[in-house]
Amino acid sequence: MRDASQRRSIGDVLLDQSVVAGIGNLWRSELLYDAGIDPQRRLNELDDGELRSLLRDPARRMSSG
Repeated sequence: MRDASQRRSIGDVLLDQSVVAGIGNLWRSELLYDAGIDPQRRLNELDDGELRSLLRDPARRMSSG
């Protein structure tokens, strides 16, 4: 994610398949909600800990959902 444009919103970046594959609108909303992150926040406003919490094992959650 740090290679993506840091001025983009995290919500947009999560839907960009060249950055994170397989996350659609429903999972984007779920992941952001669970991490307590506003989808309009820009990447440069998020620290590494927030990004890690956001992407903590989404594949497991998506396959069990």
